[in-house]
Amino acid sequence: MSNKNTPPNDRLSAEFSESASLDALIERTSAFLREKGLGVEGLDLEQALRESPLGEALLQTREMLSRAEHQNLTDALTGIRNRAGFIKSLHEQITTLQENPDDLRESMAVVFIDLDGFKQVNDKCGHACGDDALVKVADRFRHKFAPVDGIVGRLGGDEMVLFLPSDTGVPADQIESKIRGDVDEALDGLVYWNDGTPYPIGASLGVHVFNPQEMDDVGESVRDQIHDILEQADIKMYQDKWGAYDPESGLDPLSAPKNQRLHDLCERYIREKAASSTPSFDVPGNNL
Repeated sequence: MSNKNTPPNDRLSAEFSESASLDALIERTSAFLREKGLGVEGLDLEQALRESPLGEALLQTREMLSRAEHQNLTDALTGIRNRAGFIKSLHEQITTLQENPDDLRESMAVVFIDLDGFKQVNDKCGHACGDDALVKVADRFRHKFAPVDGIVGRLGGDEMVLFLPSDTGVPADQIESKIRGDVDEALDGLVYWNDGTPYPIGASLGVHVFNPQEMDDVGESVRDQIHDILEQADIKMYQDKWGAYDPESGLDPLSAPKNQRLHDLCERYIREKAASSTPSFDVPGNNL
């Protein structure tokens, strides 16, 4: 077993290695029994192993390592993949596609997302509302994108990330605007109120479209390219968030794209609340 004093990344790799080794050991045991004619017809190997103390210990250890792997790859708050889990899933997806050329698509996208307005929700409505917002965003993205083979992850804080296969019905030059529309639709109506003021959740996006056919199919090379893809998406997200705005430029901060989007959302929710015939409770975290 791995030492608890081992650095997290090394410990994670060690746990995965141990889990894989146990799986291989169990598979070799099964093959050996079949080869020697010692298997029992119709008897599940796992059931057979559980009937011996050593076999039961092996299976319990494998299950423990499997749970540890899941925990290490999952964001504890939202239940979606964390950074390591997203990169691992993306690597597996790309590798699988490269091994099955007929399934390859001309373009795919990684979307780096920074949640606009999250800090204001956290500061004005409380950390419980901030956590609630992250959970709701994760759920909405999962329901929106997972059914179309998308991968949803949280990189940390208010940063989310998506992997989206190409939509064959959308021209390549319209993929980014299609994704923007889908993300806005997923976040629609996510607003918190405090003292009559709306605090909406919006998104700044960095969409990096790439062709998996042009990626090297060497394991470590794919990992390096995934990090490059994430970096490019991050750069584009920053541009989408701030545009030409610079604190030293003398421009009105509202000119920053993310601030303009939040301003427009606030005005929209105020209008909708005023027009609504249903009274709403003006408390932190109450959604419109």
